Amino acid sequence: MKKNKSYYQSLHWENLYLKPYKTTKRYISIVLGVIATALALGFIFTLIAIYIFPSKEEEKKAYELAQLEKIYEEIQNNQKQIEILLDTLSIKNNIIFKNIFNTDYIDEDKEMNTSKITSAKSLSDMLKIIDENLTKIKQKSNIQYYYYNFLFHYLPENINDLMKLPIRMPLKENYEIASGFGERIHPILKNTFFHTGIDFAAPLRTPVYATASGVVRNPDKSMFGYGETIIIDHGNNISTVYAHLLEKKVATGRKVSAGELIGYVGNTGISFGIHLHYEIRIKNNPVNPIQFFITLDPQIFYHYYLQAKIFNQALS
Repeated sequence: MKKNKSYYQSLHWENLYLKPYKTTKRYISIVLGVIATALALGFIFTLIAIYIFPSKEEEKKAYELAQLEKIYEEIQNNQKQIEILLDTLSIKNNIIFKNIFNTDYIDEDKEMNTSKITSAKSLSDMLKIIDENLTKIKQKSNIQYYYYNFLFHYLPENINDLMKLPIRMPLKENYEIASGFGERIHPILKNTFFHTGIDFAAPLRTPVYATASGVVRNPDKSMFGYGETIIIDHGNNISTVYAHLLEKKVATGRKVSAGELIGYVGNTGISFGIHLHYEIRIKNNPVNPIQFFITLDPQIFYHYYLQAKIFNQALS
């Protein structure tokens, strides 16, 4: 039987060996293409899911961020209102000091730094800055309270005789307050007692000055533990006491002027160290001298205010 030409061509070595390989290669290419397409589509869908459909954790963080932004905006608005109020009070203080005390009102920390808030890079930074600003606000608020409390209670009756109001400091330098007014620990008995003045920790022989004009009078007999003591009667039932002095420079009955040298710091009487014990009395009842120190620099005033509040052992 004679075979045709096409039959012999089918027996050619390329058809016998390469045809199955080409077929397999085509199938592999198709499969790889399908897999690559599937992976590409999967990757694309994953990206879409990540960016379009956030996780629960991302949703929570986004919500917290939105709340923080809202709080931040409220804080900025509130702080602006507070700054306006404090600036207004500073202007009023300046008017009062110029017209009543004939001096300038010193406000070294007039501008509160709000730029720090806008530059905060994290929540902890922002909270720290807010805390600092709240501290400044508290300081200014306390200072304003004492200024206006003094003006309200003491000026109406004494507006024409300011030199007789003990609004000055008994010491020229800003010595630390060792103990303040109120309940303190007795230096000898170690029990709680009422400390009727404030103790300035000044060195021996530090000059002491009258905080207002008046007349020097004899100490009460009940003040035997005060050592060398000067009492100045300023009129209007107001008097000041300067105790534990090393030396007195003015005698009983002598008229003294505000700011005049009257003695030196010492350690006489029942005393637990060199210091000046200073009192202000109204109708012979001790009051807190801190509320009268209104001519001080506001920062020094607030420093004294904090020192005088500390519960500790008095020096006398």
